[in-house]
Parts: sequence; structure tokens; C-alpha cells
Amino acid sequence: MAKQPSQKRIMDALAKRVKSISTGELKPSRPAKAARPQMIDAALKSAIRKSGRSYYDLGRAAGVAPSVILRFMSDDPQARGGDLRLSTAAKLADELGLGLS
Repeated sequence: MAKQPSQKRIMDALAKRVKSISTGELKPSRPAKAARPQMIDAALKSAIRKSGRSYYDLGRAAGVAPSVILRFMSDDPQARGGDLRLSTAAKLADELGLGLS
């Protein structure tokens, strides 16, 4: 049968752990989560805004109806904003010079 650690030994180990946590010596057991990458829709919306191009010009160059871009860029839930087919998003991304990474 294994010998149980004494109360003093348990308290010393606990005090040492608390001290290492408070001084920053203890490393987390799991790595911190990396910053979440920007979602595709947010990146595409940001690129469209930064381009300064009209929806008409961008749509014509990418082969996408300007009304589709308008709905995508709209924050109004009644306008069904935010959704694009993947093929449409790819056309816009290509026209704006974006790629997945």
C-alpha cells in the first residue's frame, strides 16, 4: 500500500504552485489560442469597402450583378444581406486580388 503524503507536504506543494502562478513562472498547460483569422465574408466586405469602387464597376468587372453585391454588403436583415454563393465570392475575390491563406 502506497504511503499518503503528509498535510505539510501537500500544503508546501500547493504554496509552491500558487507562487509560480502569481510570479508568472508557470506556463499554461495548453497553448493559448491564436488570434482567430478573419472570416471570409468579413475579409471580402472589407476589401470591397477599401477598393473604393462602385458596386456597378466591381460587378461588371467580376461578372456579378451589382444588386448581389449590394445585398451582400447590406447589414439589413430584410435584404438577406451577407450571403453569397462560393463561386460569386471567388469572382469578387479574384477581381479584388484576394486569395485564401
